[in-house]
Amino acid sequence: MKKTFCVLLAFLMLLPFCPVNSAVASLSDASLAFDGGGLVTLGRPYTAEELKAIGGEINAVICGCEVWNEETIAAAPNLKVIVKFGVGVDNIDQEAAKRHGVQVANCPGMNSVAVAEQTFALLLGCMREVPALDRAVREGRWDRRVFPEICGSVFGVLGFGAAGREIALRARAFGAEVLAYDKYPNYAFAEQIGAKIVSLDEVLEQSDIISVNLPALPDTLHIINAENIARMRDGVVIVNAARGVLADETAVAAALESGKIFAYATDVYESEPVQGDSPLIHCKRAVLSPHLAGESTNSYRKIGNATAEGVLAVLAGGEVPHRLA
Repeated sequence: MKKTFCVLLAFLMLLPFCPVNSAVASLSDASLAFDGGGLVTLGRPYTAEELKAIGGEINAVICGCEVWNEETIAAAPNLKVIVKFGVGVDNIDQEAAKRHGVQVANCPGMNSVAVAEQTFALLLGCMREVPALDRAVREGRWDRRVFPEICGSVFGVLGFGAAGREIALRARAFGAEVLAYDKYPNYAFAEQIGAKIVSLDEVLEQSDIISVNLPALPDTLHIINAENIARMRDGVVIVNAARGVLADETAVAAALESGKIFAYATDVYESEPVQGDSPLIHCKRAVLSPHLAGESTNSYRKIGNATAEGVLAVLAGGEVPHRLA
């Protein structure tokens, strides 16, 4: 007889768009059976109170944006593993997980192509003012403008991890000179694609375009701030598809207003979902998307299978791949 565990699929707020049937099937058909009740989805992240209410039933979590901290983890005494459906784990208290014997893992690199493609969608949208021109045509206006090109530009990549490398590869394909910064740079890949590994200062001061791809850490908080913006080239273009806390939105809005920043595009925000009082909302040269850069049918399929395999490994008594805690 199969032993049944309860797996909370918290990421399924996007179930209608998410081709993870094979992942769900692998949980359902495994020797450690999947509790089908976990397919119930709220269509939004779980609140702390909701997690505490169901915590006693949960053995494993495939995690979305809900917060797992001391309070919510302690309310789940049978919890064995939290696997993030994605990369960023700033919503998971890893130290609390360790205290309670809960393994934590993510899925590094599996959505990097999706992030890179969304980065260039945002970048081209803001550099060539695509949303504004679309509205103009629909309103009967035939606006004509001249824009800068990516080709021939100096393209700075802040963070040369999986997503940063995919972005650098595409920037080279556009004909840009690529400068990349990372604490632990991949020199071999940089040489392979013709990018140059440089210091943080060099990226900030020499780039025409800057793509922000850093993790959210104490030393990266508001790395795009008034002081660093002042060091950048006049008319710089910035795109952020990594973490909202990397940019001081008030400073960015002021620099857009002054023209120091030519255009800004972002998929992430200091506070999400974005409210009407965000300083970016009324910036004409800002292009915004709702934190979906890593989401594609391809990436969801890969991550869905990886998270399912991770859960099964732990429930079978083993260790989750890509373990962080």
